[in-house]
Amino acid sequence: MDKTNKFLEYQKDPDFFNIVKTSIEKELCNMKKIVDEINQMRVEAAYLESDLMTIVDAETWEDITEFIGLAPLKKEN
Repeated sequence: MDKTNKFLEYQKDPDFFNIVKTSIEKELCNMKKIVDEINQMRVEAAYLESDLMTIVDAETWEDITEFIGLAPLKKEN
C-alpha cells in the first residue's frame, strides 16, 4: 500500500509526467542513434560486399569461397 500512496503522491506533482516524458524521449533518442549506427554499418557492409564481388569478379559468395580455397571448385559441364 505504501507504493500506491507514493505513486499517488508523485501524480500530484505537476512536473511528474513531464519528467517521465522527458526521460522516455531521451531513452528513445539514444535507441534511435543506435539503430541509425547499425543501419549505417549495414550500408557500409553492402558497399564492401559489392567491392569484393567486383574485385574478384564473383557473382556469389560460393565463387568467393572457391577463389580463396575454402570450397572445392565446381566442375563445369
